Amino acid sequence: MIPIYTVCTGPNYFPHHANRFLRQLRDYVDLPLQLHCYTIYDRHDFDTSIEVIPIANDDGRRQWHKVDLFKIVPQNQVCFISDLDWTFLNDVTDVFNQPVQHNEFIAPYRWWARNRGKGFNINGGLYKFIGGQYTFIPD
Repeated sequence: MIPIYTVCTGPNYFPHHANRFLRQLRDYVDLPLQLHCYTIYDRHDFDTSIEVIPIANDDGRRQWHKVDLFKIVPQNQVCFISDLDWTFLNDVTDVFNQPVQHNEFIAPYRWWARNRGKGFNINGGLYKFIGGQYTFIPD
């Protein structure tokens, strides 16, 4: 199973968003993915197949808790960190199935900012990398 980690905190994201994301992964990605949710919410609100990882100290960072995941993901294993607000309309297996090498960090192209000039060209909503190689990010 390939781990995919998300963050679910208020006021914009709730357990039903994680459950919806899991349904989309099952419907539109033909890969063995295991969803892990770093969250402030109770386990009973999530689909039983989602691994819930409690946020021990909710200091109000909301989605910025995502940087903590770089230390939580399994070392030496291909993994994903993803936002919950994706909407898949068709099979997106090819997006998730892109190869990743050691010391490589991949993300989809940030298509909506194509003509804005400054800034980054990657989408911050989905990362694929080998766990343990980017623990410096939260530091």
